[in-house]
Amino acid sequence: MLSSADLRNTRPWPHHFDIIMTDRKKSVILVFDNLDLSGVEKAAISLLRASSHWSDLDLTGVICMDDRIGNDMTQSRLRHLTPGFANGGSFIYRLGRAFVAIARLRALARSAKILVAITPPAAILAWLAVMGMRCKVIAWVHYDLDGYGRERLRSSRKFRDLIQRMLYTVFVPALSSIIFVSHAARNSFVRHHPRRSGRNWIVLPNVLDINSITLDSTSRTLLKAELLKQQGKPLLLFLGRITAQKRWRDAIKVAEHLKYRNFSYNMLFVGDGLDRDIFTKEIRCSSASENIHYFGPDANPMPTLRASSALIITSLFEAWPNVILEAFFEGVPVISYDCPSGPREMLSEGRGILTKENPEEFCSELIAWFETSESEKAVQIERAKTFATLFLPENAAGVWETTLACIA
Repeated sequence: MLSSADLRNTRPWPHHFDIIMTDRKKSVILVFDNLDLSGVEKAAISLLRASSHWSDLDLTGVICMDDRIGNDMTQSRLRHLTPGFANGGSFIYRLGRAFVAIARLRALARSAKILVAITPPAAILAWLAVMGMRCKVIAWVHYDLDGYGRERLRSSRKFRDLIQRMLYTVFVPALSSIIFVSHAARNSFVRHHPRRSGRNWIVLPNVLDINSITLDSTSRTLLKAELLKQQGKPLLLFLGRITAQKRWRDAIKVAEHLKYRNFSYNMLFVGDGLDRDIFTKEIRCSSASENIHYFGPDANPMPTLRASSALIITSLFEAWPNVILEAFFEGVPVISYDCPSGPREMLSEGRGILTKENPEEFCSELIAWFETSESEKAVQIERAKTFATLFLPENAAGVWETTLACIA
């Protein structure tokens, strides 16, 4: 992993690219398909905020489709390309919105050097917008192909999932320029597409922004979390989307194993997602239902994370989950499945706890952590916090500016 000096001084783009300084800032646009509360969007918002002090690049952001937060609430240079359109709608209606967004993005691209697409759907929109133009499209990849291949197509959304899989595994790897969030994610692409990998497949660090994604800094879950904390039991936090990729069922099984082993705790779920209805139903039917609490989504979950005793991650795959860095920075221990990419890189060298992808094993490691001496816990937490500081804006944003300036 890059050291602090590496992050400030390393030039990740090939050395024969020279930065040519001009009096006019070069325009770079981050392209969102939708704006919501996921970690991908938070990473992009963090970068936009950090870029406000850049001297040679003008970094702005555009939302092509649904704005589920309100771009004016993010305190960043971000705007919606399809104002006046409501979220959702039929397939034909959304297709029409996409064409409007592409046309408006094309107009912006005439004066831009680079479009950085933060998701595969955004990449296809950006690619269509710049056809026949000199503006360059770069995909920003927040997943690894080894892990992504583990996710099954859902029977109720098979066609949509198949199209999405084609975007992730075929279209994005075909692009000549890709930014990866971790070396493990890049290596997975190289293994699957060895002939396509080249000098323009690079790794850049996510910028850690500990502020809320929105201007409204009020946490809607903190008060409830503090009431649970008053019971004197460890508060275990599951923070993320309620989808199959996060394996929330395994987290419920962990809760059941903990109850069976007479471990006193409360488990808190914060997030939203496609599986929300079935998730809440299975909580009610769980033998550990009295220990499991679902508080819904929160635009500012950081105070609740800070109040937690541990962050638990049972994902099917990850790439570089920012929530781990946030937990590190706040001194919250992280216990995670050793799934492909992400957690293994971040939690190694004694910064956290990796377990086999098994709820019973997870339960054992979690109990062992709480039985560890306070001095050993303090060493691990301090080591993790030191690692997190490498990704603060003052250490990580400059690498982005240097690299994007080289490309531009």
